[in-house]
Order: sequence, then C-alpha cells, then structure tokens
Amino acid sequence: MKIADHLEKFERLDVARQSLDQAEDSELWFWTTITAAMQAMNAGLHAVGCTEERDDFPTQIMGVYERLSEDEKSFERHALPPGDLHLGLAPLNPDSPEFIQMPPLNPPGNVSLGIPQLHRPLPDELTAACKTVEVIEEVRHPSIRGTAPLTPELIRACDQAYDELVGIIRSLVEETEEDAS
Repeated sequence: MKIADHLEKFERLDVARQSLDQAEDSELWFWTTITAAMQAMNAGLHAVGCTEERDDFPTQIMGVYERLSEDEKSFERHALPPGDLHLGLAPLNPDSPEFIQMPPLNPPGNVSLGIPQLHRPLPDELTAACKTVEVIEEVRHPSIRGTAPLTPELIRACDQAYDELVGIIRSLVEETEEDAS
C-alpha cells in the first residue's frame, strides 16, 4: 500500500480507538490499538525505504495482493513479494526485531505480526518503534486470548507504547516528506 493509505487507515482506527472504553470494550480497544500500530509501522517502513510502497493491497495470503482493475470495477489478484506488515502471517525475516522474530505464542492461524524482507536495515527510530509494538504484543496472549485481566497498568503501558509509536512514525513520515520537497 501507499504511505498515505496506511496513514488514512491509521487515522480512522485511531479515532475509533479513542471512542472505545478501554475496560468495557477491551478486546475491540486492543484490536484497534494493534491494527492501528501495524498501519503506522507500515507507513514508517515505507517512509525510510525498508519496504516498498505500492498500489497493491495485501490479502491474508502471503505474497498475494489485490489491485484495482483498470476499469475500476473490480480487483485483480497478483503474486508479489511481500511488502507490508500483515496481521495473521508468520515472520519471514530472522533478523527482524524481537517481537516479529520470536515463534508465535499462539496456535497457527491466530493473529500475529509478520514482516517482509527488508530492503535495508532498520534505522534506530524504527527499532525504537518496534520496541513499542513489543510492549503492546506482550499483552495480547495473556490478557486478550487468555484469562489474565487487562489491568489498568497494562492499559497504561499499551497507551504509552502506542503514543510513543505514533510520535516516532509521525516524525519519520514528516522528515521523509520534507526531504522529498
């Protein structure tokens, strides 16, 4: 996808996330948090050239993308090298950050982040962003899939990590836009 498309999705998810009660709607709040984080990470990865920005939309099948047909009436499927972080896919890059290189904590078929091959090493800012996603990911297994309560402390930790991620990504994207102009 394009950076602008990732950011648009992120913004919509962020608005929805802010409207949710973290305790009453904990699973939906968490899903919105991690999905928005994934969209922000994709924008950041594209912005610094670690992954390719393109006009294709990923499906849930690794390497299968959809693109609007020329007549704009349907979508066509294409086999392409992976270019975006995906929900529900296993990691491809053993040198990727810890949260995406560890084996899934969940049985196959459950949601976990996977990352495509990177075109270049992660810059320090994105390494820091990945660490914020690790904080959020650590909550999923015990508190969303498991029976451990999503405590106010865990919610605060997720919120702090999310806010830090958003700040890092916004800064990276802004720097890239300034460099392009």
